[in-house]
Amino acid sequence: LGLPFSFAHHFAAANTEPAVQAYRASFRPSADLESPYVMLGVSVVCAETHDEAKWLAGSGALAFLRLRSGRPGRYPTPEEAAEYRFTPHEREAIKGWTSSHIVGDPPSVREALADLAARTGADELMVTTLTHSPEARIACSVGKCTRRLCSTSCDSARRKLAYTTCFTPAACAAAMALRFCCRRSVSES
Repeated sequence: LGLPFSFAHHFAAANTEPAVQAYRASFRPSADLESPYVMLGVSVVCAETHDEAKWLAGSGALAFLRLRSGRPGRYPTPEEAAEYRFTPHEREAIKGWTSSHIVGDPPSVREALADLAARTGADELMVTTLTHSPEARIACSVGKCTRRLCSTSCDSARRKLAYTTCFTPAACAAAMALRFCCRRSVSES
């Protein structure tokens, strides 16, 4: 159709690559777009350490479980998630839901985002971060995480990532830093 394509990787990761391939195969240039353009939605929780990011992401796992079992409500705290005793069945459901989520420290998040962009040929990643506290999102976007993400230059796989957009400015420290690194790297080459 000659239009950009956006796919919710964070909801249906198993279908990401087939959907992108089908889009690229059927793309026809138009007055709006000369070549295919792919944006993927990605769930990211980035913190100073992997353990801290995993702890913060626990809220989302419990929120998902409550929603899927017909008990939606207030977004749980990381403490509530840590105290909850998941059944084996619940753990499997959460594992399936979160398998595409990127959770970790700045270097591992940067690497995972770059890998996703390279693997799919994505032009843009729309990153969303769901945590219990806005302070956790803000701390990552203005704190050491952002600076650490920009500490290394991007390789050719990361250059494919043209730019990123986010649901909230505080929610995308990892992607913002990768975007900055990619733009700098592209302009230097």
